[in-house]
Amino acid sequence: MLGPAGLPLPSSLVVDEQAPVPDPDGDRRVPDETGQVRPDGSAQPSRPGEGAMTQVRLRRAPRYRAFVLTGTALGLIAAGVLVTVLPVHPGASSWTVFLYLALGLGVIGALLGAVSAVLVERRPSRT
Repeated sequence: MLGPAGLPLPSSLVVDEQAPVPDPDGDRRVPDETGQVRPDGSAQPSRPGEGAMTQVRLRRAPRYRAFVLTGTALGLIAAGVLVTVLPVHPGASSWTVFLYLALGLGVIGALLGAVSAVLVERRPSRT
């Protein structure tokens, strides 16, 4: 093979069409006739029709656990703020008031987080 100046290229620079393609993991794979390298290293499809491309629709769903835990955390923070801001009843300790508020506002925050996750999922996609 000749280089840009018309001189022969060294053999280390000549690329063979069927030469194994180095993989970042260290594997050496041979491309098939379309130039594609399969993940298992084989060049031919193992089943008929497997090499054909199929179009799939990607479903992007929110992570419900993250929404619920965020709502719960916001409820606990709100309970802590309310305990420090509101006057404490003389017959109840501030820890008791905090625990009741944390229980109530934590559940409400978790429910609001779950509802917001459902609303995010039902929002029409832009694609």
